Amino acid sequence: MSRDLFAAILQRLIQQRPSNTDIAKFARWPQPLGILSVGTYIKQNNPGVDVEILDGNNILTLDAVKNRIDADLVGISVTALGYDHAIEVAKVAKQRGARVILGGAAATPLAREILRYYDFVDAVIRYDGELAFSKYVAAAPLGSIENLVYRDNHEIKDNPIKLPCLDELPVPDRDLLDMEVYFKNSKGPKYPICDPFKRPMNIYSQKGCMWRSQEEGGCVFCSVPYYDLR
Repeated sequence: MSRDLFAAILQRLIQQRPSNTDIAKFARWPQPLGILSVGTYIKQNNPGVDVEILDGNNILTLDAVKNRIDADLVGISVTALGYDHAIEVAKVAKQRGARVILGGAAATPLAREILRYYDFVDAVIRYDGELAFSKYVAAAPLGSIENLVYRDNHEIKDNPIKLPCLDELPVPDRDLLDMEVYFKNSKGPKYPICDPFKRPMNIYSQKGCMWRSQEEGGCVFCSVPYYDLR
């Protein structure tokens, strides 16, 4: 894939996103379970590592996220509509001396292209990130880290995919979030579903898609290329 074609595809993915850098207007109260699960797993399995979650979708503006970057390692969850912002954050993180890993729904199918065109991204994690990110933090040999796509002497390498057993993942530690902000956001007029609840929280009921798990299933337009229902 040429760089121009890659850029054109990305532009089509993001062209419907508003040009401002405000936080999302449609989902300001749900907690970010994906990055929360990764952060919790690292906190549990990598003693001595400080974990901070910056929620640029629901809580912080793009500028606020960039201003608060101060870490040895920065992981960024990438969505189709937030792709350009993720790349912008990655640039800032690298300029401040951090190692940069991308993951998430949009990064998974574009892992090799991301590493080919953006030298400030050190690696990409495909699909579930808990095990891979924890091993990366622990400085495991890159070739041994499942789901990791990385450079080795200017060659891009893909490690095998391994999905974690969900029973072995810890319950998300919401102490990593300022929950009061999410509770306050839930009281907005756009969220009548939250009205009966004083402190609403979202939870995982499954990972994957029941429709995709059926033979020849899955929506052709789906932007979340995850595996079968778990």
